[in-house]
Amino acid sequence: MKRYPRKIFYAGRGWYIAGLKGLAYTSYKTIDLKKKSIICSCQSCQNKPLTFSENTYYDIIRHNLYMMNNIFHGISPDIEVLDIVLQGRTLVLSDIHIGLPHSRVKDAERLIVKLRPDNIVFLGDIIDFDNRQYPNESTAIFEAVNIIDPRVFAGVKGEAEDTRRLYSVLDTAAGIGFDSNYQAPYLLGFITLYKYYRVIRHQLTAYLPDNTRAVFIHGHQIKGSSTIKWLRKELGVEWIFYGHTHRFHIDNREKTVNTGCWLEEEWERKFNNRAVDSGKAVLIEKDGALTEIDYTDYL
Repeated sequence: MKRYPRKIFYAGRGWYIAGLKGLAYTSYKTIDLKKKSIICSCQSCQNKPLTFSENTYYDIIRHNLYMMNNIFHGISPDIEVLDIVLQGRTLVLSDIHIGLPHSRVKDAERLIVKLRPDNIVFLGDIIDFDNRQYPNESTAIFEAVNIIDPRVFAGVKGEAEDTRRLYSVLDTAAGIGFDSNYQAPYLLGFITLYKYYRVIRHQLTAYLPDNTRAVFIHGHQIKGSSTIKWLRKELGVEWIFYGHTHRFHIDNREKTVNTGCWLEEEWERKFNNRAVDSGKAVLIEKDGALTEIDYTDYL
């Protein structure tokens, strides 16, 4: 089905109504700020991020009014469209592989609750869809997300997250959820799990607190330095955040970050014959600085 861009309404108070709906004007279409964010150079935005929330209706309406005036005078401000805007402290983690016997999902859950970040980004393989046994912990990480209620909660699809098997996970979770022994936190976690996998993407572009741009991907797409260079050129980003390899690093020179994993190191060494960096995550601070998070520091 061919999709056409949302039209701009020039008549009456169309700009006002669009703003109330979270629709931001560009020179030729509208952007749904419930799904995207923009950086605009118009007189209203002045290169500040414009996002949707109950506190930004006025900002969106004012942006639309200025854009109407710009369109009338043939002025086209620069507008950059991004998936998410991260302001405050952001926790980035990946590769929990819920469903595997050596997943440290409980530790990851405790870390989220202890850190209480403003935003959370998952870099894939949160649930291991390749494993057909889905324990109660399928929703545990999402229950932790509900406890802190982050401003932004987003993620990318991992290699083990074949969404064709999603219904198996949801059916199992629903079967547990309808058991009277399980209370509201589980049911809310189940709903958050469902919403998360409904909107999960292959990659996310983001605005960071220090005014730099980043892309979040799982990492199985990276085939060497050529992929890194291509992503930077194609998406116009400085930082590449990924997981997949289970080996943690923050490289400030190359501007690449790997978030490690949440699998027991001894198990991986004994049964999979590989070393991993377990219990790791990255915290993007309020000023954009990157901090290594090690779960052992929060015991």
